[in-house]
Amino acid sequence: MKSCAVALLAVVLVGCHPSGAPLKGLGNRVTFHVPGDSVTLAGATWGSAPVGVVFAHTFRDTKESWAPFAETIASRGFLTLAFDFRGYGESKGKKDPSKNDVDLEAAIAEIKALGATKVFLVGASMGGTAALVVAAREELAGVVAVSVPTEFSDIDALAAAPSIEEPLLLVAADGDPDGAATSARRLEAATGNSTLDVIRGSRAHGTDLLEGPTAGRVSTDIAQFLIDHR
Repeated sequence: MKSCAVALLAVVLVGCHPSGAPLKGLGNRVTFHVPGDSVTLAGATWGSAPVGVVFAHTFRDTKESWAPFAETIASRGFLTLAFDFRGYGESKGKKDPSKNDVDLEAAIAEIKALGATKVFLVGASMGGTAALVVAAREELAGVVAVSVPTEFSDIDALAAAPSIEEPLLLVAADGDPDGAATSARRLEAATGNSTLDVIRGSRAHGTDLLEGPTAGRVSTDIAQFLIDHR
């Protein structure tokens, strides 16, 4: 019965993830401040629930890369927030990946202010690195890291990994030219409560895994993780 439900979930998720879907017209726009440096970040939210999911983007993307999936996850009974790191998209300030962790903590504070009492983090590439570092010092429901480097700028996920107590899902393609699968295996070895899913035969990186032939599997893996641990 569970396998049938997972198969149906895959169909729903892929059907609700149009490649390159724009953020315009989707979600509720929000802005919030990063404590201490007065930078204003921009995001969009979907749904209304006591369990929240914050989505963090890659170095080359913005919140739009997560928007279709964030909307779909909201339809599964979550409050979701996709946001732009400083200097990206609609957020203010200059790009500074060394502050991705404090930007992500501000996003957590925002989704809690909107009513979430439990929070998941879902990050892709540099967003995943920040998510792991934040998970080592925040109490979260769980973390998903897609194509995550062990380090990005001054953010060191491998050093933080032994302190992560939350359930962790690591997803990477074995052909990712950035070595994401190797990084994921190192992080799995450094943590005590992680699940690793290596996608064979794919070179996709980050949220590109939510498109094309890998979309069904990756979308289902992430959604099922969130549902299982909420």
